[in-house]
Amino acid sequence: METVFGCLVLRQRQLEILYIQLHVSAEGDKQVTLEKIISELDGSKEPRLILLDNFETPWNAPGGTQKQVSDILRKLAMLTHVAILVTMRGTYPPCDAIEWQSHTIQPTDEAACRRIFHDINPNSKDDPDVDRLLAALGHMPFAVTLMANLGKRGKSTANELLETWYTSGTDMLSVTRSPEKSMNRSISLSVDSEFVKQDPDALLLLAILSSLPAGTTKQNLCWWATSIKMIPSAIATLSDAGLLVENKRENSASPVLFVTPVVQSFMQQQDRVAEDIRTQIHLSCCEYILAHACRFDYPTFPKNSKALTAEDTNIRFILFGLPSSQLTVPSDRIIEALIAFSWHRCDTKPSLDIVNHAVTTAKAYGVQRHRASAVWCLGQTYAQLGAHHSSYAHL
Repeated sequence: METVFGCLVLRQRQLEILYIQLHVSAEGDKQVTLEKIISELDGSKEPRLILLDNFETPWNAPGGTQKQVSDILRKLAMLTHVAILVTMRGTYPPCDAIEWQSHTIQPTDEAACRRIFHDINPNSKDDPDVDRLLAALGHMPFAVTLMANLGKRGKSTANELLETWYTSGTDMLSVTRSPEKSMNRSISLSVDSEFVKQDPDALLLLAILSSLPAGTTKQNLCWWATSIKMIPSAIATLSDAGLLVENKRENSASPVLFVTPVVQSFMQQQDRVAEDIRTQIHLSCCEYILAHACRFDYPTFPKNSKALTAEDTNIRFILFGLPSSQLTVPSDRIIEALIAFSWHRCDTKPSLDIVNHAVTTAKAYGVQRHRASAVWCLGQTYAQLGAHHSSYAHL
């Protein structure tokens, strides 16, 4: 219905569909016009409810139709016996001239998504990996529905689906002859809308946040989005387009801004994050680490350690999770950041994987002082984990 509404001023066929769906009388002139629809609705006085689902599609449609769609809404809203129910991703309702009653629909929780998945694919009820799959999809109902159907038709386990998701992302939910059942098409309607594309800072912010799996606070955006001039307007654009989510972080007054996992996957798999943006994010990550790095015996350690811990997931993804082909060529600054983060984890949450990566990179880089610092950190990490015999060789 929403697609019809978004284009009805442009295509006669769409007016005819609206004409039929509202059961407007076809007597007299068969020419379908908006005026005739309004006249018929006004004359019947029969209570009507018009449901416009996913209304962000016509509202942000290309071609500058927003004013025309707004005019149609206003004319329908003037009919006292016609109620309009609109669902859309966004912060504000459409058409300021209408006095809307707005309600925020909370995200679908894990239990509800599990029921959706099991109802569609009953064979998955004893699958222990379903919850991990749902978490990877960000508990988005449309993605869960598509994935459950894919698992049912392909007789695939949740783990098999999850492995494909990590390599193919939203592409695996878009191989269909029906555009309405394509995840890529659904996301593209928002990402590629004229509303978003007309704000270059919004597109840049979307690319940056798509590279931060845990999102980040408004306060820390100044570290990650160093090249964005108008951060507030970029946030507003993405929020209005329903591409940005705000969540409160525990023990923090600053909300976390992030894009949902399916949008992150779409941006990564569709190669919409340019190489220069990846380079900038990687360098920003290193600067953030070095600005907060210090050992446990420094007075600033509690504050700086908390700052690094807040971005831990993003740092690990950028420094250790991306393929080597997507990382910036090593430099003194990058190696120093790797080692500094390894020392931070040694003092807070020791990880052999992280420090071994730093050692391997430092040895390959070939600067002896970096190699020595990394090996020293490896020995200290073994000691922190209680593996004293393993620590001797390095210390």
